[in-house]
This record gives sequence, C-alpha cells and structure tokens, in this order.
Amino acid sequence: MDRLELRLAEFGFRGSHYTMTCDDFHLPDRYDGMRKMFRAARTRMQRWHGGPFDWIGCIEGKHGDHRLHVHLVLRDEDFSPAEVRHLWTAGDVDDEPVLMREGGYRRLAKYFNKERPDGFVIPLGKHPWSCSRGLKAQIPEPERWRDDSGLIEVPDNVIWCRKGAHENDFGAYYYASYILPDGPQFGGRFFI
Repeated sequence: MDRLELRLAEFGFRGSHYTMTCDDFHLPDRYDGMRKMFRAARTRMQRWHGGPFDWIGCIEGKHGDHRLHVHLVLRDEDFSPAEVRHLWTAGDVDDEPVLMREGGYRRLAKYFNKERPDGFVIPLGKHPWSCSRGLKAQIPEPERWRDDSGLIEVPDNVIWCRKGAHENDFGAYYYASYILPDGPQFGGRFFI
C-alpha cells in the first residue's frame, strides 16, 4: 500500500480519480475482457493526449452490485472530466479529487488494495493496481538518517497528518507522513 500511496502523491493537488462503469451492452463477463477494454481506453487516451501520460488504474468487481468497473487516476492538466467521458465509450464516468479532506493519499491507496479481481489470481509479490511506467521514476529516493531521539517533527501548517509506532519481534519504529499546503487555495482545488 505504501508504494501506491507514494505514486498517488506524485499527482499532488492536481489529480482526479475516475470510476468508469459499463452499460449492459458493453459489460464483459470476465476480468480479462475488462482488462482489454481498459487497455483499449488507455490507447485512445494516449492518442488523444499525443503521447505518454501518468496514470494509476485498478479493475474491480466483487463489491457493490458485482459489476466489473475501472478506477483510474489521471492528472487534471492531462485530461479533463469531459475528455475522460468522451474517451470511455463503454458506459458512465464519475470523478472526484484524488486528495480529499480526510485520509490523504492513503485513503485511495487503501481503496485500490481492498479486493482481489474476480477470477484472476495475482502472483505473490504483485498488487491489484497498475500504473504507467514513467510514474515510478518520478518518486525521489528516500531520505535516510540515524536519529537517537525517536521523534519525528511534523510542521504546524500541514493539511493532513498520520503518525504512529509499530513494534514486533524484529524491532520497533515510529512513522509519520503529512501533506503540506500547495499555495493559498491548495492548488486551486477545494476539499470535499
């Protein structure tokens, strides 16, 4: 989940989460069919965009009404909601900001990791989501240091923060993650 949270953070304040569903005519009966539809939609998007673009996607179908559907995260400057609706030809599209008031990027990372796809066995060490190849390269190397105090300083002006500690037979550690504001209006987006 941490790897996905880092990739979602690369979208900053300018990412949208789309839920793309199928009407009865286009609804595939198997996961492989939805994967082909998703791949075809990304190909249309790449042609429309004029080249590669950053994305994170996940195919689901076990919850709710048990209909296969796609979750897709895109940068706002790459695609508007109207463009995504135009390019997804199989049904409806709903959109919301990636970064909401509660939960930070971890909220969506948890959501994308909540279920296994129908009838598809994910190999050990793999995950139910996928992303564009260029997105991983944008993640900076982690900072490493040795600290004897065990304290993690979090600035006062954060808009979201998560702190905690973990201990088991192998050791113990503290952790913290936080999101700093991006300008006076948080990147032009208001939280829901």
